[in-house]
Amino acid sequence: NGTYTTANGSFSVAGSTLLADNVTVYAGGSAGSVTFTGTVDSATTAKGLTANSGQTTTFGDMVGNSTALTTLTTDAAGTLALNGVTTTGQQTYGETSAVSLNGSFNTNNTSFTINAPATLTGNTTINAGTGNITFTSTVDSATAARGLTANSSNVTTFNDLVGNTTALSTLTTNANGTSTLQGVNTTGAQSYGDNTTTLNGTYTTANGSFSVAGSTLLADNVTVNAGGSAGSITFTGTVDSATTAKGLTANSGQTTTFNALVGNSTALTTLTTDANGTSMLRGVNTTGAQSYGDNTTTLNGTYTTANGSFSVAGSTLLA
Repeated sequence: NGTYTTANGSFSVAGSTLLADNVTVYAGGSAGSVTFTGTVDSATTAKGLTANSGQTTTFGDMVGNSTALTTLTTDAAGTLALNGVTTTGQQTYGETSAVSLNGSFNTNNTSFTINAPATLTGNTTINAGTGNITFTSTVDSATAARGLTANSSNVTTFNDLVGNTTALSTLTTNANGTSTLQGVNTTGAQSYGDNTTTLNGTYTTANGSFSVAGSTLLADNVTVNAGGSAGSITFTGTVDSATTAKGLTANSGQTTTFNALVGNSTALTTLTTDANGTSMLRGVNTTGAQSYGDNTTTLNGTYTTANGSFSVAGSTLLA
């Protein structure tokens, strides 16, 4: 209960911790690490915890394991390790150096924010309800590939590359809300369930499918590389440029499916599919070329190139 300050020393709790009231820990100087080895819970009603350290802040077990905290907040300096957190309010992790994640993070319809490069030491799920989810920097697996599920019916934002140095196993977002991404590298599937998904950069699945359930906006040129025997590509909703025209390349040795119009409201510059596999389309509007390299391409609707060629390399089926 209250405030705990070390001018130049560590703060550590070996067993479980109960918060009788809101608590702030200030661990200062070169020795100022903060360590909670056991679980951290509110004693009765939910209470908040702020952990400020210029060194390492470590939660070795679950926070809000039996009784949720109101909030969990850490400051900008140092690094942070977490193994699952449940709060009734927001979770804000201010570190700018490094944050490691493992387990489930639940915010009861409030925001979840990480400012530092994030590393997944285990499979991680974030349940923010109607709250926003924000990863300001990169997201990577620590060693072996790990999966990340980000569930929010509001805004989910990845401001940097996911799988930048070490690929994730999977990346999944749930239905409703919007998501914005800047490029993703996984060993398995990528599944974006939001109403609207904004893409930028390159999306690679070593052996998994790539799917967008809602509408897609291209904030810049986008390439999807879906590999292996499971590597199908599916855009269920419309695909449009966000503002000015952008290009889309969809590479798959399996099935590439566009279930709605491409360039429906704002034209793409180009649409390209690679050799092998099959593709299915329902109408495309581009300012430049359309090039379909698949073994079989199934067409339905109208295909318009304002100033570019139209080509199908394999056989064509008219649906």
